[in-house]
Amino acid sequence: MLLLDGHTNKEIAKKLVISENTVKIHARHIYSKVGVSNKKELFYKALALGRG
Repeated sequence: MLLLDGHTNKEIAKKLVISENTVKIHARHIYSKVGVSNKKELFYKALALGRG
């Protein structure tokens, strides 16, 4: 997952050929579904669940 791999929203947008705003919107939806509020919390939650 690009968010967990440390890429910025701008880098993700460029890689996926979408706008940076689209990345932000999708990231917010992911955070909401997982129950976190930012990339750092997502990273640690993924580690706790065995992603890392």
